[in-house]
Amino acid sequence: MIYEPDKLLPEDLRPDNACFFTGHRLISEKQLQCMYPVLVRTILQAAEDGYRYFLNGGAMGFDLLTARTVALLRHDFGRDIHLVLVLPCRDQTARWLYGKRGLENIRQYHEIKAHAGAVVYMTDFYQDGCMKARNRFMADHAGRCIAFWNGTPRGGTYQTVHMAEKAGIPVWNLYPAAAEGEEAELLPEE
Repeated sequence: MIYEPDKLLPEDLRPDNACFFTGHRLISEKQLQCMYPVLVRTILQAAEDGYRYFLNGGAMGFDLLTARTVALLRHDFGRDIHLVLVLPCRDQTARWLYGKRGLENIRQYHEIKAHAGAVVYMTDFYQDGCMKARNRFMADHAGRCIAFWNGTPRGGTYQTVHMAEKAGIPVWNLYPAAAEGEEAELLPEE
């Protein structure tokens, strides 16, 4: 794996001021409506708690949503928060055209890249292990995880949540808020 930034990582990025996102690619309209206000409050709470850098894997679904939200809060509302994209490979969107919203997802991806304060690639081209390397990088460089995880014990979101938990990183899971259609307690269990 390579570690190659397009834009240099901020010198002061540390686990005590960096938070990362992980979540599922598919979010229903109902889940989105229920979860989005909670997502905004969760990001603002993280910022209030001293987290200025938000690491994001740039995948479809939750990653694009959270990246756009961080960019919105920074640029439209003047919050002192910064988006750091941690991407598995330079050709991440190569297969996105085949999806239902392929072109729209690619447009959003390039939009968030333009708003990112830093962009880091694990490899030039997709290869086995590049997504896991991305997830590991985020868990190694952050002190909080904001997740959208349905509890299924398989897949990339599970793997990343598990990495965070093993490292003692608090995981704030927004899925209950989206699934129940109401605000759920976001604080991690002690």
